Amino acid sequence: MPNTAVIFFSHSGETYSSTGNLPYYAQGNCERLARYVASKIEAPLFQIIPIKEYSPNYQECLEEAKRDKEQGVFPELLYDMDPIDFKNIVLIYPNWFNSCPMPIFTYLAHHKFEEKRILPICTHGGSGMGHSENELKSAMPGAIFLKGFALPGEEVDKKRDEVVSYIQKSLAK
Repeated sequence: MPNTAVIFFSHSGETYSSTGNLPYYAQGNCERLARYVASKIEAPLFQIIPIKEYSPNYQECLEEAKRDKEQGVFPELLYDMDPIDFKNIVLIYPNWFNSCPMPIFTYLAHHKFEEKRILPICTHGGSGMGHSENELKSAMPGAIFLKGFALPGEEVDKKRDEVVSYIQKSLAK
């Protein structure tokens, strides 16, 4: 889609599953989804990567993410991409503790999003978007928010075409 970028944060390693198993993914749910979406809508893809990545062990990752959130830690990022040239941003992220992971907020703090249309796409383990949409709105003053889309992380590979269709319809308005 013209003038659209897909920006994402993803966690590789063990991930939540409703079965109680902790499947391991070399590419996390959000990364697999973002790569697919970007290819289907023909948009550039940008990954938010903290310099100190979260543990691939699920429980350790939860502890690290919770500590960052509670302490207001904005992890330093490996590199940065300025979204200045894009009108539409598809932002893909996992729901961690009813919010976005802190690396998302690090990225947002370094850029201006006035007049940009933001379409949040959130993967989750059962809690939907949580508070992430409201927190994103607070972190991105002046942005135009489209209604977000949430899907269980374990359904990413089955519902990726549904996500692409949702994005195409949302951005066509």
